[in-house]
Amino acid sequence: MPTAPTNRPGPRPLGERLQRLLSILPWLRLRGSITVVELADMLGISVENLFKDLEFASMCGVPPYTHDALFDFSVLDGEVLFHGDVPAFGPLRRTKALMTRSVKLTPRQATAVAVALASYDAVVGDLSMRNESVTSLRKKIEAAIGDLPVQVRLEDAPLLQEVGQAIRQARQIQVTYVNGEDEVTERMLNPLLIFVDRGDSYVIADDVSSGVAEKIFRVDRLVECHETGESFVTREVTFGGWKFRGEVEPAVLYVAPGNEWLMDRIESKAHVVNDDGSMFLWVNVASRPWLARLLLRCGPTSCVVSPASLQNVVAERAREIRQQYS
Repeated sequence: MPTAPTNRPGPRPLGERLQRLLSILPWLRLRGSITVVELADMLGISVENLFKDLEFASMCGVPPYTHDALFDFSVLDGEVLFHGDVPAFGPLRRTKALMTRSVKLTPRQATAVAVALASYDAVVGDLSMRNESVTSLRKKIEAAIGDLPVQVRLEDAPLLQEVGQAIRQARQIQVTYVNGEDEVTERMLNPLLIFVDRGDSYVIADDVSSGVAEKIFRVDRLVECHETGESFVTREVTFGGWKFRGEVEPAVLYVAPGNEWLMDRIESKAHVVNDDGSMFLWVNVASRPWLARLLLRCGPTSCVVSPASLQNVVAERAREIRQQYS
């Protein structure tokens, strides 16, 4: 089993660090400057390593890689300055082709980008969360490929419309909910916000039954939903990321080849992709039934590498299913 990449001693490989640094150059070119500390924080590296990366990045550019076609950096009074195509050596100017060439796509590439942008809109769902730049780019590309709108539709959770209507009207709802442990409970909720994460719809709601504010429920796990006739005072809330309630156990998983979709469906602290397409994932586990379902979906050779306390979750799940039908 390989060591987790995030636990690797020393700095990350130079190629990886340079790739991250070069990826923000268009933004830095428009901004012009940024403090050394701020840029180091953005890249997740030390200031010392940032200086080394800037030195290597200054040797990168576009063909023919002459002095006027290389990225030009300087550090002055704690700020990183990106000079771009401004005069740098008296009469010598940097080439206008540096980071200014328009992007040209083939019809196939343009169609792929249009589908990707339409998928983004479908997953985001909530209009208030959509990016204006993405919307503008999508319209331009769709016009270029024939002025035909590209639509991607996801299957909605069965009770999504009912929950959305309750949010708009600030109406309390009573639901039957199946949690990650397959426990069925009756709850009284004041729904506040619906959001989409990794293709699934969730609702943030005040759980009146337990007194817990701003609790998150997966909409497709709602079995029943109806209004109680009571209203409540609504308020604006935002999704601030996943925070597990209760104990969380770190684990290392081996995932069989052919399960690349998993990277878009769960959060992992680190991962390693092997030559045959299999993966090692470092994850936090808050639910044994959830882990068992995940491994079963990934195929019979997928398993828990560590800790030993989680290596029997699939067998436990199989016994539970047999008991239900015995």
